[in-house]
Amino acid sequence: MSNNVSVVQDKKRYYVAMFCCVMGNFLWGFSYLLTRTAQQYAIPAVQLSCRFLITFILMNIMLLFKPSLISLKGKPIRHLVIIGFLMPVFYYLESSGVYYTNSSFASLCLSLVPVLTLIAGALFLKEYPSRRQTVFSFFPIAGVICITLANSTMGSITSIGIFILAIACLVSTFNRILNRKWASDYSAFERTYACFAAGALVFTVVALITVKGDLSVYMNALKEPNFLISTFLMAIFCSIAGNTLVNYSIIYLPVVKSASIGTISTITATVLGIVFLHEPINAISVIGSTLAIIGIWQVTKVVPPKKSAESSEALPAQADGE
Repeated sequence: MSNNVSVVQDKKRYYVAMFCCVMGNFLWGFSYLLTRTAQQYAIPAVQLSCRFLITFILMNIMLLFKPSLISLKGKPIRHLVIIGFLMPVFYYLESSGVYYTNSSFASLCLSLVPVLTLIAGALFLKEYPSRRQTVFSFFPIAGVICITLANSTMGSITSIGIFILAIACLVSTFNRILNRKWASDYSAFERTYACFAAGALVFTVVALITVKGDLSVYMNALKEPNFLISTFLMAIFCSIAGNTLVNYSIIYLPVVKSASIGTISTITATVLGIVFLHEPINAISVIGSTLAIIGIWQVTKVVPPKKSAESSEALPAQADGE
């Protein structure tokens, strides 16, 4: 009887984690649109500094009401520091990549991350891809090539932007692997807090150096209603809510499943970029987008478990092969 109750509880946590991962990635999809909007009023360094500072302040307000959200006694701090500082590196690359390309292309480039994560998972977590996954891993690459050829003729993509996004993909992959590996050591809030504490520090220093200490650059950006609205929306929904939801899901979901659900952010960002920012799209872009989405879906698609293994699949440790 107790075993049956345990299985039911594990399955409940598993499906809650799936829901959190879906919602978190859906919210992340809005970050491309909001970033592009905010960058109309501030350079990437200042925009990121404002986003992370506001997020950090909001998270500290949450701590005032509930200090128990963070409890690091007996936990290895160095791992949390590594996770924390990888995130600002990725955000800077992502934001700069959007600045030098466009949100649709940036989101599609970063949609390669699940494929890279699958490869890294095989190397470091011993989760090996099937023949089908290996074949379909070339689809997203072909799709991004199509998008590059189509949009570069419209002058909306630069070579420096492509290079920055390529590095962002590698950093994001490395971050996902480490986050999954150390997920059981820290709560979702602790990992999210570490990321934005590090980001607030790094981006503010970088921004102040970039503008040579001229605080009027900050003030001019903060005077713009659209900048304030987009930055607060990113802080509340994309940063705090999105990251906390995904960080929670990582505790219970294997890398392959979390990567598969990650395609939701790609689809969301691409649609929003075309609809609200009127970013260019043509037949080749549609073909490239389709190839990328189909490839990533097939690469990260997990074959449903057999009925006899259903209960074990719900257990995080067994599902992850740990």
